[in-house]
Amino acid sequence: MTHTEVIKKYSQMIYALAMSRTAQPSDAEDITQDVFLKYLEYDKKFHNEEHLKAWLIRVTINLTINQYRAHDSKKGSASIRRSSRV
Repeated sequence: MTHTEVIKKYSQMIYALAMSRTAQPSDAEDITQDVFLKYLEYDKKFHNEEHLKAWLIRVTINLTINQYRAHDSKKGSASIRRSSRV
C-alpha cells in the first residue's frame, strides 16, 4: 500500500479518534496531520496492515495525551502566575 493509499484509507478514522478525545475540530485536524507526518517519517516496515493500523491508533492516542498535557500545563502555569501576583 502506498503512502497516499494509507492516508486516504485511515484519515477519517484518525480524525474521528482525535475528535473523540479532544472535542475540538481544529485540534483533531492538527493531530491528524501530525500522525501522518510521523507516518511519513517512520522508516521501518510494518509487518502487516493490522500492525500499521495499530501504530496509527497508538500515535493518535499519544498525540492527544501530549496535547492535553500541554494544554493543562499552560492552564496550570497561568494560575501560578496569577497567584504569585497576590
